[in-house]
Amino acid sequence: MSLFGNNELVTGSGSTITVLNPASNPQLLATINTLEDGRPFSAALEEDLERSYQVFKYHGGATNKISGDTIEASPAKLAYVLHKLLDIRSQIIPRNYPFTILARKIAPAPGCGNTVVIKPAG
Repeated sequence: MSLFGNNELVTGSGSTITVLNPASNPQLLATINTLEDGRPFSAALEEDLERSYQVFKYHGGATNKISGDTIEASPAKLAYVLHKLLDIRSQIIPRNYPFTILARKIAPAPGCGNTVVIKPAG
């Protein structure tokens, strides 16, 4: 499923990116998370992956809730909603934070037409 077509937001089904689904390869994702931030493997496997997945699932499901309704205004005025791709958003995060923190910063952006650039601090 493509998120954008002709520079316009394509409403998705709310599904998540397969590689971020903890059921796709939980051992590998937990190992990467453990090596990256030093959390115990069990915490990465049982907590971080599931929370991160839920964050992406929530924001993925919100993309088809964006509407473009006309706003009530007086007869002399016109008010409307214009949907367009906004900008590139940058996030600087500590390099050893759990993946859940990263997920909360990344997940909302694509559904609203933004690109995210992540830079580890330091």
